[in-house]
Amino acid sequence: MDLDFLVSIGLIISAIGIPMLFVGLIMLLVKAIGKKSKKSSFTVIIISVFLILCGIILSSIDTEVSEPTDDIETKDPVEEAKEKLHDAYYAGDYNTVYATLAYDNMSITIDTNPFDSSRNSYESEAISAVLSINAYLNFPSSLNERISSTRAIDGMQTQTYGDYTVSWTYHPDNGLKIIYEVTP
Repeated sequence: MDLDFLVSIGLIISAIGIPMLFVGLIMLLVKAIGKKSKKSSFTVIIISVFLILCGIILSSIDTEVSEPTDDIETKDPVEEAKEKLHDAYYAGDYNTVYATLAYDNMSITIDTNPFDSSRNSYESEAISAVLSINAYLNFPSSLNERISSTRAIDGMQTQTYGDYTVSWTYHPDNGLKIIYEVTP
C-alpha cells in the first residue's frame, strides 16, 4: 500500500474527528443544561478523540523511502593497503639511506648494508626499522624468526600476509635486504 495514501487517509480521519469532537462537546453542553443523559455525548467524544489520534498517527508516517546511495565510500583494498604501507613508513623516522618508499606507495625497501661496505653503520637502525614495520603491519612474530634464520644459500625468501608480500635475502657481506610489497 502506498504510504502517501495512508497519510491522506490519516488527514481525512483527523478532519472528520475534529468536527465530531466539537459536536460531542456541544451535545454534552446542551444535555448538561437540559439535565438529560450524557451517555451518547461521551460516546461521540470518545469516538472523535480516537479518530483524531488515528489521523495523527497515520499522517505522521514518513513517506520518504530511502534510496540506496552510492555515497558510502568503499575504499579499494589495494588503496587501503598502500595507505597503511605509507603510514608504516612514516610512523618511523627512517633514514632514506637504508629505507625507501616507492613513489607509488606500493613498496618499501630496507637494506641493512646499502653500500655493501664492511664498515656498515646502518645495520642496527635498519633492523629496528624492519621490526617496527612488521609490528605496524601486524605481521606475526614468526616472520622475524624466519628473517633472522635466513642464510645466504637460502636465496630470496617470500612470505605473503593478507595484502602484503614480504621478500628478503641475506648475505654476510651484503646484509639483509627486505621488500614489503602491496599485493594487488
